[in-house]
Amino acid sequence: DDRNVETSTPLLENVFTRIWQAFRDLITLPYRIYRYFQYDQKFTGGEMKVLSNAQALQFVKKKIDAFWGLQSIGWPEYLEKCTGTACLGTARVIVAVLDSGVDYNHPDLRRNIYWDGLRNTPGFDFFSYDDRAYDDHAHGTEIASVIAGGGNETMGVAPLTTILPVKIFSPFGQTSSAAIYGAFEYAIAQGARIIVTGWSTDVKSQALEDGIKLAKNNGVLVVAAAGEGGADLTKTPVYPAAFAEQYSNVLVVTAQERSGGVLRGETKTNYGALVAMAAPGEDIVVAHPRNSVAYASHSGVAAGFVAGAAALAQAHCWAAKGGYLDPEQVISVLGQASVDDLGLRGEI
Repeated sequence: DDRNVETSTPLLENVFTRIWQAFRDLITLPYRIYRYFQYDQKFTGGEMKVLSNAQALQFVKKKIDAFWGLQSIGWPEYLEKCTGTACLGTARVIVAVLDSGVDYNHPDLRRNIYWDGLRNTPGFDFFSYDDRAYDDHAHGTEIASVIAGGGNETMGVAPLTTILPVKIFSPFGQTSSAAIYGAFEYAIAQGARIIVTGWSTDVKSQALEDGIKLAKNNGVLVVAAAGEGGADLTKTPVYPAAFAEQYSNVLVVTAQERSGGVLRGETKTNYGALVAMAAPGEDIVVAHPRNSVAYASHSGVAAGFVAGAAALAQAHCWAAKGGYLDPEQVISVLGQASVDDLGLRGEI
C-alpha cells in the first residue's frame, strides 16, 4: 500500500536516483558531445544597446520592404509619435522564450540577454539540464529576434527588452514533462512578465497545463502560437494554445500573410475561435544561430510580434506607475490597439 512505498529507506532512494542519473547521462552522451563541438558557446554579453527612436526608425525605413511586418502593425507610426523612456521597451521587462534555446551571442541579441546571477548563466537548458541555453536549432532565436532584435541586422518590436533563454527542446523537437514544467517554474522565479511558447503539440500534457496555471497564479502572460497544420483549433486542438479556453492568461496568435489573410502558403497556420490575434508571420527577417540572418514563416514569429507589443505595454505601465499590468489587462490593451482586418473575419 502507500505506506509501504513511503517507508523505503533514503539509502535505497539514493541508489535508484544515482542509477537513473547514470543512465540519463549515458543515453544523452552522444547528443552532448555533438552539441559541445557544434553549438555550445560561452556567453560574451555586453552592455544594453543604446538605441534611440530616431535610430530605430532610420534602420527600419532603409529596409522597409524587408521589415513589412513592423510596417503592417504600425510600428513606425507608433515610434514617430511616442515620447518618454519606454518607446522601445525597457530592460526591466523580462520575456522568457521557452523553445530550442537562443543564440545569446548573436549581435542582435547578446546585449538583451538575461543573466542568472545565482547560476551565473544566460538562462538555462532544461532539456540537457545544463547552464548553456544555446540554440542548436534556430526556432528560439528567430522568435527572440522578432521580440527584441537590436538593430544590427534585425529589429524587434521592443528592442530594449530583456530576453530570458529557456531551452526545453533538443534540435529534433524532443522534450519532457520535467523540462516543460521546470522551464515555467524557472521563468516565473526569474521575474518574467511574459512567457512565449512559439510551438504546439497535439499532446495535452499535465505538466504544460500546470505550467500555464502557475503562470496565471503569478500574473504572467503566456503568448502561445496557434501552430501549423491549417486546422481549426476548436475542432483539432493543439497545446498550449487550446488552454486559452480554460486560462485567461493565455493569448493565442496565428500567422498572417503579407496579403492579409491567415498564412496559407507552404506553411499553413491554424485558426479558429480560440485565436485572439493574428500578426505578421510570412517572410519575416529573423536572427539565426552563429551570427546569421534568415527569413521565417510560422506562427511562432507571429507570437513574437505580439509578445514584443505586450513588452511595450508593460514598459509603458512601469514608466507611468512603477508596476505591471495583469495578463488580462495586457490582452485588453493589445485588443484595443489592434485593427479589425476584414481578411481575417471567419478565421479568428
